[in-house]
Amino acid sequence: MLYNKLLILLASLLICFSCDTILEDDLGLKDYPDQTVVNASLQAGGTAKVFVSTSTNILGSGALNSIENATVTLLYKNNPVALRHYEKGIYGSDVNIEPMSTYSLVVDIPGEASITGTTNTPNSFELSKASGIDTLYISKSGEPISSFTLQWNDNALEENFYELLLYQIDSTGQPVMLDLMSNNLSVSNNTGSDVFGNDANTYMPKALLTDALFNGKSFTIQGQFIKAIKESKVVLHIKSLTPEYYTYLFVQNRAVEGQDELFTEPVTTPTNIEGAYGFMGGYYLIEKEI
Repeated sequence: MLYNKLLILLASLLICFSCDTILEDDLGLKDYPDQTVVNASLQAGGTAKVFVSTSTNILGSGALNSIENATVTLLYKNNPVALRHYEKGIYGSDVNIEPMSTYSLVVDIPGEASITGTTNTPNSFELSKASGIDTLYISKSGEPISSFTLQWNDNALEENFYELLLYQIDSTGQPVMLDLMSNNLSVSNNTGSDVFGNDANTYMPKALLTDALFNGKSFTIQGQFIKAIKESKVVLHIKSLTPEYYTYLFVQNRAVEGQDELFTEPVTTPTNIEGAYGFMGGYYLIEKEI
């Protein structure tokens, strides 16, 4: 017994003395240079938006630094369209983006090499049903639970990806995202956990799904949520995504889900921008009030 106590005491002393080294407070991270970031979204049937900025290191504070002196050009069938600067590093134009098309992007910043990217836009689709029930039932905590139903036909000749979220508009005109109850999401006769890639019995701001289980069929999505603003209408927001855009959003979801977990596996955000960090993706959007 005395031998065991001596071993424990020796181990404790070794731990104490091993902590005697003083590390630099920033571990050299403050010297890491900022990186250029280009994020571009192309809405089929709508317009293009490009955000150009510089990143901040892990010890930095404040918002991203927008770049407002870039020359941003969008190319469609080799025809260039110059995007104008709106505000705070956001560039765009009124040119209509075509579905099922390929677009390229060139960003020129003084003193830097050209930054490029390429993406496709998905096909359009139509909802055959979009409805909601304001109060489906009252939860045990006394909150009214609302529900929604969506239905549309999936094109059998395409590999389709979708993003679904709900929001309300507050008194200042700003959107308020609503959390979906993942354990009550279902697609046709399949449970939500089989399709959406999220753990059951959780709340999530958006649902991501593929047509792997309902390719080429008419299908129905049903779900439940809690309204944030009693008197405000709920907007159903659903996007058809390119495969690369789906992967980008899926990885973002994983990063958000694990941000409070110390031992979560690191997540690497995909990029398809050459010469900088960032992402360029296409989508088709439908919004309906319920």
